Amino acid sequence: MNVDYVLVPGAWMGGWIWKDVAARLQDGGHTVHQLTLSGLRPREVGVDVRLDTHVHDVLHYLEVNNLRNVVLVGHSYSGMVVGQVTDLARESVIHTLAP
Repeated sequence: MNVDYVLVPGAWMGGWIWKDVAARLQDGGHTVHQLTLSGLRPREVGVDVRLDTHVHDVLHYLEVNNLRNVVLVGHSYSGMVVGQVTDLARESVIHTLAP
């Protein structure tokens, strides 16, 4: 079974924080997606976002990319995000990690 790792950063961070983790997963033959949530991309400072915005970001990403066997990995704040996404996308998410 092909598994996609979707890495979600914590508050005030972007997908770039997962560079080393993503490289190790990719070296192991895994497909990796490093997300940056709304309001945290360059030039988005001051954009009004909430938890539900970030949950929608991840759900939308899963849908647009047709991801079905997903391991969601959240860091810090995004533990709440990946937890809610898991509840809403049970058909796509096979495991959630939020250390």
